[in-house]
Amino acid sequence: MFALTTRRARWFAVAVLASVVSYVAPVAASADDARHGRVLVRPLPGCSPGRIAADHRASVVRQIGDLPVYELYVATGDMAAVLASLANDVRVITAEAVDPVTSTDPGQSQFLFAFDRGPLPGSYTNQVAFSQVNLGKSASVTKGKGMRIAVLDTGIDAGHPDLAGHIEQGYNAIDPAQPAADVADGLVNSAYGHGTMVAGILARIAPKASIMPVRVLNGDGIGTMANVMVGLRWAVTNGADVVLMCFGSDTVSPLFAGEIQAAHESNVVLVASAGNGESSDIRFPAGLHGVTSVAAVDAYDIRAQFSNFGTYVDYAAPGVGIRSTYPGGAYASWSGTSMAAPFVAGQALLLASLVDEREPHVIDWLMEKTARPGNPAFAGELGKGIINIEKSVYLASWIW
Repeated sequence: MFALTTRRARWFAVAVLASVVSYVAPVAASADDARHGRVLVRPLPGCSPGRIAADHRASVVRQIGDLPVYELYVATGDMAAVLASLANDVRVITAEAVDPVTSTDPGQSQFLFAFDRGPLPGSYTNQVAFSQVNLGKSASVTKGKGMRIAVLDTGIDAGHPDLAGHIEQGYNAIDPAQPAADVADGLVNSAYGHGTMVAGILARIAPKASIMPVRVLNGDGIGTMANVMVGLRWAVTNGADVVLMCFGSDTVSPLFAGEIQAAHESNVVLVASAGNGESSDIRFPAGLHGVTSVAAVDAYDIRAQFSNFGTYVDYAAPGVGIRSTYPGGAYASWSGTSMAAPFVAGQALLLASLVDEREPHVIDWLMEKTARPGNPAFAGELGKGIINIEKSVYLASWIW
């Protein structure tokens, strides 16, 4: 896990906790912008961000938070040199690159995806994965009523017949003027439907919970850490009990880590996919302190070949050939830790609706005490085990 350790980082966490996202101008930040020169800068009090930007051949895109934290666009030049120059600017407290985030991992060219229009609506729930996590009758006990989960993803097709009545209006962090719909706006649209499929799993596990789509990824499954930060702040401010993040980055933003810490301290349960890189390399936000990291297993409880593993993983859940809702009233099967993470997030919704103390550590304790062992070849690297939803719901009902 990654923890904030420096005095400056702790100061940022406190500052971000009090912040509210606001825009200087309605300019949407794209993943291409991240690769070609987006930086986050926090000036000293009284110093003009516009003047700082101009002095470094940049322009102000937007402000994030009540404190003076600004996203700048650097049109030309060596980004490393620009960051070094900003770091040496006496008017700047901190500066960091706006790194891209993806719903896959570097080198992963596809998602083991299979499209089909399927039989009748609702039949997508008949699959072994829900038996693996022992959903049983737990959904009928609580249904997650009164709980709200924010899905930071590609958006959701709220018009799908199996999602009708489950989806709130949500927020589009890429373009706030547009709805948080799951649309094909990428170059190849390899992630189109990703958020809708995640939502289908959640709706099956916690049918009475409200799902808040927060669009932070485009149709290619690519976004920026800045937009993720905006989306997370929106979700927490608008009452999310659980936040699900099925994307990752190889690097960590201290400013985003502050947002994560603030959300965790606000008793929001944070769940993230561990990554599909077939390695123990830490992906973020899954590797951040306060985030529940989820690896994937196959139908035989064996670590999925693509799944990341390691000491930063907290739990495992099915992630191979998971069939769920797809835009346009269709269905599809998808593999990835992104398909495993919603099982854990759905469990968190059910448990949060039952317990009096909704602190993340209480939810985690219930999950840990009821998880079952899996894949002994990766002992200690797939977390505390494969989740057992019905057993954890029974334990929560017995205690509370």
